[in-house]
Amino acid sequence: TPAIYGNYLSTVSMQSGAPMAGTPEISLMNFMIGQMARFYDVPRRTSNTLGGAKTFDAQAGYESASTLMAVLLAGAHYLWHSAGWNEAGMHCSIAKFVVDAEQCAMGYRMTEGPRWDDFDEALAAVRDIGPGGTHRGQTRQAPYTPHTFHDHGQPSGPAGCDTWGWDDGAAVCASEDARYQDCTLSPDRPGCVELQKQEAAWADLLEHCQGRRMTECLNHGLTRLRGSPVDVCPGSEGLMGPGQGR
Repeated sequence: TPAIYGNYLSTVSMQSGAPMAGTPEISLMNFMIGQMARFYDVPRRTSNTLGGAKTFDAQAGYESASTLMAVLLAGAHYLWHSAGWNEAGMHCSIAKFVVDAEQCAMGYRMTEGPRWDDFDEALAAVRDIGPGGTHRGQTRQAPYTPHTFHDHGQPSGPAGCDTWGWDDGAAVCASEDARYQDCTLSPDRPGCVELQKQEAAWADLLEHCQGRRMTECLNHGLTRLRGSPVDVCPGSEGLMGPGQGR
């Protein structure tokens, strides 16, 4: 008869009797139950990314990461209750659900071990860039090594995440900048006009940088910021070496 060895683990506060999550005891029990599943030679189901934090904060991230790593190292086959848990399961955070799902995908990739199916593409990228170049100069890194980078994408609109990525997809942020919501509801609030100016400047920079070298992009942005001409690489014409200058 097909069978799977399943468990759900929780600890209890000895002061209040309230359930707790994200504790080291849960990870220790996962290790021990993993040993039992291997002894009986049955697949194992368990849960992860649990935590006792009341909000989606650093504590929630640390506790969820520790329980996720424990079940991966313990050799679990099927993970359940793996996203959005906060306050020991008393409520679900939608923002944490998104981040936890991403962490689970990263954990799955890690347990696959090294992959060599794209090794030829990786070597081709090295040949294309040449000596003295840099991989960061490639605006299209992902097609060369699709399994190497964990991409967050390029920012777009009012997400509040102005960090450039390797691709042209939209950035996904766990917590939006509250100013965007406030200014959408009440455009006349203090600071909203300045925010609109910042957004216009950012849009102008993105438009200017399309198809240009990175040094040209920096010169344009810094010149506008300082109000006087800036040249970050005088005499280089934007070229710093093979594969660079984007």
